[in-house]
Amino acid sequence: MKYLIIYIFCSVISLMLFFIAVDAEYKRVCYYSNWSQYRPGRGSFKPKDINPSLCTHLVYAFARLSGNGLATLEWNDAQFYKTFNGLKTTYPSLRTLIAVGGWNEGSLRFSTIVSLAENRREFASNTVQFIRQYGFDGFDIDWEYPVSRGGSLSDYQNFILLLQELQQMFEEEAVRTGKERLLLTAAVAAGKNTIDVSYDIPGMTRYLDFISLMSYDFHGSWEKTTGHNSPLYKRSGEQGDLAYLNVQAAANYWITKGCPSKKLIIGLPTYGRSFTLADPNKWGMGEPASGVGPAGSFTREAGVLSYYEICEIMASGRGKRYWNSEQMVPYYVQGTTWVGYDDKESFTIKLKWIKESGYGGAMIWNLDLDDFNGSFCAGPPFPLTRLLNVYLMDDSRSTTTLKTTRTRIPKTSHFTTRRTTDPRKNITTTTTQANAGFCRGKSDGLHPDLRNCTHFYNCFQGRGSRITCPTGTLFNRDRSYCDWPYNVKC
Repeated sequence: MKYLIIYIFCSVISLMLFFIAVDAEYKRVCYYSNWSQYRPGRGSFKPKDINPSLCTHLVYAFARLSGNGLATLEWNDAQFYKTFNGLKTTYPSLRTLIAVGGWNEGSLRFSTIVSLAENRREFASNTVQFIRQYGFDGFDIDWEYPVSRGGSLSDYQNFILLLQELQQMFEEEAVRTGKERLLLTAAVAAGKNTIDVSYDIPGMTRYLDFISLMSYDFHGSWEKTTGHNSPLYKRSGEQGDLAYLNVQAAANYWITKGCPSKKLIIGLPTYGRSFTLADPNKWGMGEPASGVGPAGSFTREAGVLSYYEICEIMASGRGKRYWNSEQMVPYYVQGTTWVGYDDKESFTIKLKWIKESGYGGAMIWNLDLDDFNGSFCAGPPFPLTRLLNVYLMDDSRSTTTLKTTRTRIPKTSHFTTRRTTDPRKNITTTTTQANAGFCRGKSDGLHPDLRNCTHFYNCFQGRGSRITCPTGTLFNRDRSYCDWPYNVKC
């Protein structure tokens, strides 16, 4: 009996350590777009071109909404689903998800589905059937965005009810069939204004396995001055709305609103956004632009260039690459063409920052915009995506210790058309490791520091961080964010 107890105890400990290790792994989430097959020549990309060793999660974008269910979008999606999910034969630890939504989908059909309990229930049931029919492991919701773009004010709470229904259906199906529970994830906006209007973040984090932040499209040719697609930090002199437009600010705002850092996956773009300069002699950040940059020969969309198209342009030797040391990103100027993009240097800096900040991993939008065949950028295939394997392969993160952050926010989404940003207020917080034991027994999310209203705690699974509100603000325990003192009762 004594040895049996010891055996059971050791088995339980081993299982606990296993699940802790699994949870500690960084997620490397990679999107594939089914319209990339139509690009000409070397730009055409299909599921057979994916290197599954680079990602822990592959997301197929997009299925479409059809009534209270899902349907294929492209004529050959069913065939591509088979190839896409067949990648798990070689890499059984890989997880595949089907995404629905995107910028072109808008809100109307989403809003209709979530508006009634019977619609939500039918949608959840049909979604399980669709996912299992085609062999996916989960469901990714890219609703751009609840409440706005044809939505309803009730979307704010109804979206949470849909997530609850989906998670419950996924749990019940797993128990009934003995299969692994389906994953439930979402791709979300980075703009503060959109976040405040569209998302009940504590509610979302209760039901979602992880959240992919679309931390790109901060600037583009819809603006009258040059700006980077995905700067890591703010640039000096940026004030008001401009001060919100960087990756660090967007991620930090999600945390201050109640998202556990380990559930937040930071989006990294494998494309750039381009402008036409009003004056070729004024080529820095924030200089006047006369309009959109020229379309690439493969992606064929004005104002957007894939990483491999940027490499091809740079190889001509007719322009010059510059580095912005404040925002930690490059830009390229050739004549009147100005491109803000990411390369291996900026990816490396961002990936190190992701680890240092305690986030759950990185998301790539997307595989087919990287130099996937290695024929343009003088190196191996997928030069940007493969960096995730270099920096996010180990599970030796610190105990959610975040660096000091400088915050600001935008409204973003996956590109095929224009994206806009709509930030408001600059927020700066300082994050340190939580006092030992504070988060023990606490629910996941934000908790007030009862001894000091200028601080609060972000707890997740018994661990957490102690965060300092911006100067002149206090933590509002009723609203779970840093607020003006006259709104706060300490």
